[in-house]
Amino acid sequence: MRRLLRLLAIVFAILMVAGLALTVRTPSRRAAWLAEYDSTRHYLATADANFDWVVRKKGIDLVALDRETRAKVDGSWTSIGAAWAVRGFVWEFADGHTWARIRPNIWWRGIAGDEEPQEGASENSGEGDTGPSLVASMTAAEACAVAGLDVNARPDGWALPFPEAAGAALLADEEFPAVLLALQDGTKVGILRIANFGHEHFGLSCARAWEEFRTKLATPCTGDCRWEIVAATMRNGAARAAEVANELRQRGAEVVVVDITGNGGGSEFADAVARALTPVPLHVAQGGIIRHPHHIRSLTERRDAILADSARATPAQWRLMAAALLRIDSLTAEVQRDCGRDAVWSGSAAPCSNTIVVPPLVPYAAPGTFAGLENGWALWSAAWHGGDEGLYRGPLLILQDARSASASEEFAARLRDNGAAEIIGERSYGAGCGYSDGGTRLELEALGLLVRAPDCQRLRMDGSNETEGIAPDVETRWTDDDTPQDRVTKALAAVYEALPIP
Repeated sequence: MRRLLRLLAIVFAILMVAGLALTVRTPSRRAAWLAEYDSTRHYLATADANFDWVVRKKGIDLVALDRETRAKVDGSWTSIGAAWAVRGFVWEFADGHTWARIRPNIWWRGIAGDEEPQEGASENSGEGDTGPSLVASMTAAEACAVAGLDVNARPDGWALPFPEAAGAALLADEEFPAVLLALQDGTKVGILRIANFGHEHFGLSCARAWEEFRTKLATPCTGDCRWEIVAATMRNGAARAAEVANELRQRGAEVVVVDITGNGGGSEFADAVARALTPVPLHVAQGGIIRHPHHIRSLTERRDAILADSARATPAQWRLMAAALLRIDSLTAEVQRDCGRDAVWSGSAAPCSNTIVVPPLVPYAAPGTFAGLENGWALWSAAWHGGDEGLYRGPLLILQDARSASASEEFAARLRDNGAAEIIGERSYGAGCGYSDGGTRLELEALGLLVRAPDCQRLRMDGSNETEGIAPDVETRWTDDDTPQDRVTKALAAVYEALPIP
């Protein structure tokens, strides 16, 4: 035993010496740390869509913060110390999608001399990969796996124990569970639970989508077929949510409350569900994009997609397409403009923001507007999932809390801003838009850090940034001392207060 302990001590000492040799400050490492800190400053000032907004909101003194961080990095004795200083610097700008995390694999890649990553590149490493074929003989599990989905995946359960409320009748559903219960005056309401908006959690929707999709699959296909399965999953899941909402109404619910408490977001599945749950046309507000090659690629892709549809377009469609092409060309030139953003670190004002506010190419398009086109999504994003509108047509409320974030905020704001629903609960988290088409990233090999920032903004109809959080129309007045049952009781009281007056 003594020999084993001695051996372990020797091994530990060797590892400590090796670790110090690889991380302790040397002139070259110090220079690399400072260079990567400069890259981080540049990335945030140019690639963070909410940078200017966060600086104003938090009152950040950029010159002082830069001076303090540079001194910490310069004075660090190890890579981890320098990384911790840069990490803290990035977190000063945290907005729900801006963050820095230590990643030892990135540091080791720098030590081992592996191929350098593309700075600010999209995460879509599989772009252009056609992948395996989809054939009609596949099982749902096989087909969904090709699309990167798992038929056994399920969303999380209830954040608040509504099924345990007095008199609650549960409508069991593995994806969209719901309860029917009575308020203090006997009015029946339905609570429809949507635990998250990540389509990858809705395996049953993918299985149902595949059974329908396979009947139209005459020949094997690759590439875009995978994304058609994803879009079909969103459509199917949204239709199922509306089906449950309609069942609640059939059982006597005067109003359906969509419970998105604890829902941290997801994908454009949120838009598909929102449109399925109301007959009100949901217009899209303007948004923001960064001046960055990431969006030049995105705009180029949209332009090419629109032109590819030109021969298929009707005269009415072509008028919309032609106007969109002019807008895209103008916007591309603006995205390429160099604003000299690094000046902000010396206390000077940059000549322009790193974020451009952009009205949608088409603020609203009714289903079928782009029928016959393969790339209607390039003009109207909802055409990508192609979900039906107004499958549920009754009164709607949304219940949110401080953990409702990202795509949940898109869901709540879009319905509220179009007058399709009222919101009860508390102010949402305030994450807003995140990463479009994979977003951007900065990998710092000498520090072993991964830095990410949002490349887009979602604005509301009044021009405010969703990152401020979505305020409720009726507050539940929850407190930290509330039990889960207390939170349910207060939520139901808020529902009663918000009920539509006959």
